[in-house]
Amino acid sequence: MSSLKKWDSFHCFVMLGAGIIYWFIQWRMLVFIVALPSFIYLLISEWPMLKKLHPFGGYANWVTFLRMTGLLVLFALSGRLTNGMLATMFIVLVLLDGLDGILARHFHQETSFGANFDMETDALYVCFVSILLFEKGLTGSWVLLVGFMRYFYIALVYFTGMHHLTEKRTKFGPLIGVVIFVALLIPFVLPRSIYLPCLIGASALVTLSFAWSFYLQIVEKRKSVE
Repeated sequence: MSSLKKWDSFHCFVMLGAGIIYWFIQWRMLVFIVALPSFIYLLISEWPMLKKLHPFGGYANWVTFLRMTGLLVLFALSGRLTNGMLATMFIVLVLLDGLDGILARHFHQETSFGANFDMETDALYVCFVSILLFEKGLTGSWVLLVGFMRYFYIALVYFTGMHHLTEKRTKFGPLIGVVIFVALLIPFVLPRSIYLPCLIGASALVTLSFAWSFYLQIVEKRKSVE
């Protein structure tokens, strides 16, 4: 297993563990305290690869780094910000999500690290915003299942012995990602009668997407055995 894949498994395990503890004690800074050093370790461990890109790290990874840093800062300071301010800043971070891929392709800087860094930053967004929605009383605790679903999925893949296989993504995965990103934002600015059905529908789509990805992993494992 590559060092990057090992980090991915480790990161998801510690985030899932933090999520389980948060479920009982509801101290959100625990999730922050776990996420920050994990990402720092990733950047340090991949430092030799990042030095090969010009400028250092590559344009795309700098955008992803900006998104990750923005998420951490917003999460830490969310208690001092209004819902409207949070929504505006999160919208900026969501819009930046598409920019890193464009830059990576344009400058021919596509790497496994960049793809993984982007994917885990996306998962961090879903996790953090889900926690904020719950703490602000905008949704019930069920939204935390959506927030930590990525980490539960990776843990499930690991314990079923499929972590050595290439992670399978559904055809409509990117579109579903956009849907859940937006659905998590609208509770900050729209009435409950509008945002709740949208969020429930988006959550159902995400659940089905992960379930289908897991099924594809099972099919791939059977093929490798044969």
